[in-house]
Amino acid sequence: MHFTPDSFRAWPTKRITLLGMSGVGKTHISSMLRGHDWFHFSGDYRIGTRYLDEPILDLIKQQAMQVPFLRDLLRNDWIDIKNNIKIHDLGPVLTFVGKLGGPEWGGLPLDEFSRRQAAYREGEIAAMRDVPGFIHKGQEIYVIGEILADKTVKGGTGWGAEFAKLCNKPLYVFDQKRNAWFKWSELDWAQCKEPVITHAHFTGTGTRFLEANGKKAITGLFERSFA
Repeated sequence: MHFTPDSFRAWPTKRITLLGMSGVGKTHISSMLRGHDWFHFSGDYRIGTRYLDEPILDLIKQQAMQVPFLRDLLRNDWIDIKNNIKIHDLGPVLTFVGKLGGPEWGGLPLDEFSRRQAAYREGEIAAMRDVPGFIHKGQEIYVIGEILADKTVKGGTGWGAEFAKLCNKPLYVFDQKRNAWFKWSELDWAQCKEPVITHAHFTGTGTRFLEANGKKAITGLFERSFA
């Protein structure tokens, strides 16, 4: 398939798949695209947080149990261990996969290395099957609530708003306290004109403490978008 830069820019939706060996720059290019409002679906991030999360934690706890001090804390449920996998730092995934070799060089025996490779392969297949679902999920996010001083949205609704930021989705919040619409722009909120839904796949969410101006904002959004 051949196309020109102009024809590519004219496409209403754009999706790019980056394939390559470890270290060639896939994550670096993806990070550059994220800076231009692209959503980055990282296969390894999805594998580590969704399909290998429990095996990775089991491995970490297995190592921790060899330390008497940590063993007592874990057995008494006095501490909790969790993964902190980031798109730009997939260390826990790489540690789980490991490398073949002698233990004196930090390697794994063949049977254990093969077992982990098989688990990773299953996770990789499952993650790739998730791609179409992520493509068609909400392309625009509209929230009714309150923006706090730390730039998050108040309450449980804030989790959805933070995920929209992470995914570089267009994010709008009607702040009931300030009686105005705001749009997230990379680092901060900016008051904006009343938005219009432009995509067939959008997400609407918000506080359960809906006030009169919040109801009016919802009505206005739908009337402007679907009249």
